[in-house]
Amino acid sequence: MEGNFIDDSERHLVIYKTSVADGYEKDGWGVMAVFGEEMYNGFMDERDDSLTGTIAKYDDEGNPSDEMEVTLTAQDDQIIMKNADGDSYTFNQDDTDYAALAGETLPFFQYNDIYGENGFDPVDAAAYDYLAFEAQKDYDPAHVMIPYVNVVDVDETDASDVLIYGDYWLWEFEKQEDTLVAVSGGHRAGIIHAERFGEGEGAIYSVKSMEEALTDEDEKNLFGDHYDQYAVVSSDQDARDSKLAQIIKDYVTTNQLEVTKYQLSGEDVKELP
Repeated sequence: MEGNFIDDSERHLVIYKTSVADGYEKDGWGVMAVFGEEMYNGFMDERDDSLTGTIAKYDDEGNPSDEMEVTLTAQDDQIIMKNADGDSYTFNQDDTDYAALAGETLPFFQYNDIYGENGFDPVDAAAYDYLAFEAQKDYDPAHVMIPYVNVVDVDETDASDVLIYGDYWLWEFEKQEDTLVAVSGGHRAGIIHAERFGEGEGAIYSVKSMEEALTDEDEKNLFGDHYDQYAVVSSDQDARDSKLAQIIKDYVTTNQLEVTKYQLSGEDVKELP
């Protein structure tokens, strides 16, 4: 039942396996359903030959604004999705070669997709995914948002409001022949608020919101006792450039893009590592 599916009204359905080892909340199945501009996500329970569960749409604060109880059943080569109101949707396998569309449409940047099998810091992952998701709410489909994250410090005193002090950059790239060229970029020093589920290596962080610093004085007020450490990591341009280059390379490799170079705003073209 795993894969990408589409119906005659161009509603999209993605069914994927989840595991705690890859940073998900639990082992099992996940579903993403896209109905026009509305996106629903949720975890499914496997019962006999069906998947059942609740998928939800979330507001800007990360709270569920609408929920649907659904059942997914495989029938021949199709997936039938039914909700509690009795509505039924029939999805066929989506055979679109999205990698072949690069240059017209670039895939989303997803940190967990890139690093899930190799192990990753869950705090870094939460920050990366939050920045990319927020930026891509209103995006040009020919572009991709690739963030750079340098976590300064983490305050886990309150598991329901973990504070991630960080130095954040966000670059928007388009594909020009064999090069990803930055068409915009910006700096977002600030604090990301996240909720922690679990402990130690099994911990998962769900980001709720971000506080952004706009001026040097704002940064001092925002970071407080963490400001000196922030000043050190934010001034290390070589480390930032090296890490960003590797992240771009991992994005390119993961999505099988025919890209060998990248170019930041106002800088020379560089070879990917």
